[in-house]
Amino acid sequence: MMAPSSSDRRNQQIFGILDIGTSKVGAAIIAAPAIDVRPRAGGWGLRFLGLGLQKSKGVKAGVLTDLDAAEDAVRAAISQAEQAAGLNISSVSVAIAAGRLGSRHFAANADIGSGVVSDGDVQRMMHGGRAFAERDGRMLIHMNRLGFRLDGTEGVLDARGLAARKLSAYLHAVTADEAPLRNLLLLIERAHLACDGLVAAPYASALAVTTEEERALGVTTIDFGAGTTTIGIFADGRFVGADVVPVGSQHITFDIAKTLQHHSLRPSESKRFMAQWSLPSLTSMKRSLIPLRAKRTARLTRRPRRGLRTSSAPALPKSSVLRASVWPRMVRAHMPAKKLS
Repeated sequence: MMAPSSSDRRNQQIFGILDIGTSKVGAAIIAAPAIDVRPRAGGWGLRFLGLGLQKSKGVKAGVLTDLDAAEDAVRAAISQAEQAAGLNISSVSVAIAAGRLGSRHFAANADIGSGVVSDGDVQRMMHGGRAFAERDGRMLIHMNRLGFRLDGTEGVLDARGLAARKLSAYLHAVTADEAPLRNLLLLIERAHLACDGLVAAPYASALAVTTEEERALGVTTIDFGAGTTTIGIFADGRFVGADVVPVGSQHITFDIAKTLQHHSLRPSESKRFMAQWSLPSLTSMKRSLIPLRAKRTARLTRRPRRGLRTSSAPALPKSSVLRASVWPRMVRAHMPAKKLS
């Protein structure tokens, strides 16, 4: 891929993106039109310049466990992306799913002395909302307004310029524990990069795979990673919920191997083996998460495995992380979003 010329760089903003996952570290370099350049029809004219992918090290379920190993992986991914793009970057935006990231809804109130809502009134209320969201050692990642209430009147989308004596804003905040995020920022600094900003991984995933119409109608996005599963919820075009489950595909692989009592199976082999089984209804899944039934009993009979019954499929062990974590979160994520009163 050809690097942008000096004239192109003057009319573009070039920025980096970094995603540090459990199984891989991804770095991308993107070119976007300058702020004063109008977007072209059908999009903002983003151009993909370079990509770097490396096997992740020193990361477990989105949390740093070995700073030196993680630094090597990040440096290698950034270097690979820079070589592909033909340019160097000094800062990145980082997607995060660590620190018990989650959503919180609350209302911020303000008295309007002038009788007309101004920009200052809205900013004062948002400042109070940020201070409330960052209590108890939590760091604010994202905050958006879900709507206003003017003197008891609900459903106001933009209150500026309207007459009122009391203004309330319904806010949605995504926060995370401060310590894991500071470790992540330390890792970025050790790679000689600055952090342009932190982006909640559920929010980024939802924006990447859904359309504006889907978000207006309401949509839930589930991003199933190796060490974590992120959930992002949109309703009426607004971001209303985010959650992170510290369970991913690696845990499923381990559960499959434990259930089959065949720990020597490689992850790919165990998943191909389990592809022969069929999933039941969600009702049966709730009682005994994934009680599988054999489709090819003859093959299993010819190749018996220790501890595997051919008449019926084994249930997951009682200690399975799937039974304890995934099912309750999945049910909660698919419930309709509650309207704030």
